[in-house]
Amino acid sequence: MHHLSKKERLEKLAKLKRQEEEKQKKIESADGILDQAKKFATQKKFVEAAEKYQEAAVQFRELQWNDQADLLEKEAANMKQKIQEYQDIAERLETQRQQEFQQFEQRAAQIIAKKKENRREYKEAKQKLTPAMLRKKEEAEFLLEKAEKQEKLEKWNQALKRYQYIIELYQKLQYPPAKLKKIEEKIKSIKTHL
Repeated sequence: MHHLSKKERLEKLAKLKRQEEEKQKKIESADGILDQAKKFATQKKFVEAAEKYQEAAVQFRELQWNDQADLLEKEAANMKQKIQEYQDIAERLETQRQQEFQQFEQRAAQIIAKKKENRREYKEAKQKLTPAMLRKKEEAEFLLEKAEKQEKLEKWNQALKRYQYIIELYQKLQYPPAKLKKIEEKIKSIKTHL
């Protein structure tokens, strides 16, 4: 049996101590990386978490802590799975958001189209005259012709009465103010002759 000298034993102990210190540093480093991985996982930063779990697994494997390394590799794979799940959820949400936006735009377009249709129908209805209104319009046109003839013939009183009645008819028919003004000017002109 070979005995080691005191010097050799001290060197061997020093070497073992250095190896133990290096191992301890690697363990602390791996634990630090593992803590970072857990922190990223809690913050739902799965890409970073997966990278850190993988990095920690490599370090634990170097320490020959294979069970721990296997667990961390599974956790890294789990993080990658979560990344995919979150991407799937994000895609579904985006698709849903786009569909809801399209539905909103369609509803808005329908509402706008309906309002335009209602406005068009309202204008048409307003423009369509009832039989009574149509008779008043024809009467106003006929009276205007007569009043203009009487004005030319200088029959001022008859022309004035007809123009005054035309004003009433125009108001009932809701004629534009410009048409009314024309007749009012004729009335003023006739009154100068009376």
